[in-house]
Amino acid sequence: MATAEKAYNLIITGVGGQGNVLSSQLLGQALVGKGYFVTIGETYGSSQRGGSVMS
Repeated sequence: MATAEKAYNLIITGVGGQGNVLSSQLLGQALVGKGYFVTIGETYGSSQRGGSVMS
């Protein structure tokens, strides 16, 4: 079981369709299986939320 002696931060970034959410979930599940406490947060840009985007 992991201890709370040291915290680790890992940031997975990318654009839609690159497997970022899947990678986060798989890695998170693997670490939970090893006894780590895991938090996953997803942030979506305005285009994915229906906002206007100029390019």
